[in-house]
Amino acid sequence: MSFFDEIGRYKLSDLSAEVLAKTEREVDVALAKSRNDEQLDLGDFMALISPKAAPYISEMAELARKYTRRRFGNTVNMYVPLYLTNSCSNQCRYCGFAINNKFKRRILNAEETRLECEAIRKMGYENILIVSGENAQRCGIDYFREMVPVVGEYASYMMMEVQPLDTHEYAELKQLGVDAVMVYQETY
Repeated sequence: MSFFDEIGRYKLSDLSAEVLAKTEREVDVALAKSRNDEQLDLGDFMALISPKAAPYISEMAELARKYTRRRFGNTVNMYVPLYLTNSCSNQCRYCGFAINNKFKRRILNAEETRLECEAIRKMGYENILIVSGENAQRCGIDYFREMVPVVGEYASYMMMEVQPLDTHEYAELKQLGVDAVMVYQETY
C-alpha cells in the first residue's frame, strides 16, 4: 500500500476536527510515551500537533533533538548539487528556472553528465543531489533512466530533486540507485 492509498483513507476535515478536540491530558499521555521510548500512534501525533501542545513546544523540540541524535549521531551530510537541466515548463515567480525567464536552456547529455561527475569527484564529493527543472516532455523519466546510472557510477549516495512522478516511476528511480527523492510541489 502506498502513502497515497493510506492517506486517502482519511478525510482532512475529520482529522482537523480530531486535532482541535485533543485535550491537555492527551498531550501529556503522548509526551509520556515519547519520554519512555514507547511507540506513538496517530492519536498521539494529533495531540502533539494540536493547539493544546503549544505550551510543550520546548520539551518536544528537546525530545526531537534526542531522537534525531540517537538515529543519526553527530553527523553532517555534505553533498554537491548536479544540475542536469534548467529546462522547466512552470512559471513559479520565485524560481530562476521558470519558463518566462529568458535565457539559454541546457539539458546535459550522458557525456556532459559524466564530465560534471568527474569534476565533482575531483573535489572529493561522493554524495550527489541531482537537480532538474520540471519538464516531463524533454527531461522526464525517460531522460532520468539514461542519466541516473551515469551519476550512479560516481556517487556513493544519490539524492534527487524531481518533479512529481507516478508511484511506479519513483519505484523505478529507487531501482536505478537513487537513495532519496525530494519533490517540491508548490501550493501558492
